[in-house]
Amino acid sequence: MTSTKDIKTPEEVARDKAEEIRASAAKDKEKRDLATNEALKGLDRLRQNSALSQMYQESANVGADNLASELPILKVHSTGKSKSLLADGSKPKDGAFYYRPTQSQYDDVMSHILTVSRGFYAAGIPDPKTGISPIKWNHIVGGVMLNDGDMKPFYMYFTGVKVSKLWDFGKEVGKYVKSKSFPIPMFALTVHMTAESVSSKSFGDNWVVNFEVMTEEGGSPLVIEDVAIFQGLKTRVKQMEETIAQIIATKEVAKPGNENVQTVQAIDEEEPEEIKEPDVVNPDEIPF
Repeated sequence: MTSTKDIKTPEEVARDKAEEIRASAAKDKEKRDLATNEALKGLDRLRQNSALSQMYQESANVGADNLASELPILKVHSTGKSKSLLADGSKPKDGAFYYRPTQSQYDDVMSHILTVSRGFYAAGIPDPKTGISPIKWNHIVGGVMLNDGDMKPFYMYFTGVKVSKLWDFGKEVGKYVKSKSFPIPMFALTVHMTAESVSSKSFGDNWVVNFEVMTEEGGSPLVIEDVAIFQGLKTRVKQMEETIAQIIATKEVAKPGNENVQTVQAIDEEEPEEIKEPDVVNPDEIPF
């Protein structure tokens, strides 16, 4: 027969259960700490072996090229449309350039533009009402930022009303790249990027990016003069082209037919933009 002394109150049952959980957690932590200590000992042994340590460092990325990693995205923040947050948890300024890896904002960006993708169609985020993913024309730009005294790689997506400004930049760069007197590769030019608010028919104001090729007092373009930096950026061009090719391979869809293609969200962006169909432009005028 069970004594009333053996019957625990709800508070006692809860207290015993909590103690049981704490004891179990303490044992798990002890096991994790032991495993961590053993792992650290192993790493210490590797570090003490200089030859093996060097081999580990040189082979760090071997076999891991296809692992998913977050791209260093650069975009223009649009209040009420973009969801980006700065490192301190606050929101970027409207029209500021937002750099995702460091969660930093910039009023403008000094850069070297290394590569611009060919144009391609990609599906946007499905319409919440219809479930249909509309299709939009895109370009991807790869470059390096110079704002903080070093070179930070970035990728930017251009679609909708932003495409025409990118095409204008391509035509401007073509004057230097195709110069008969002294051709200059695009990546060697110093480019100033600023954001401008323009109005669209369907969504009011949108932020677009203006590109300015920087020049010296005499009008000559401001270019890279350091051989090592030149070679380093030239090598990085190939790397960025390969990354962009992989993105396009996973995102590209067939050219849309005559269905009513209205507005979609750009790849990796939250804000909807007005569609700009490339078919209305002379293909000979498209620089990319």
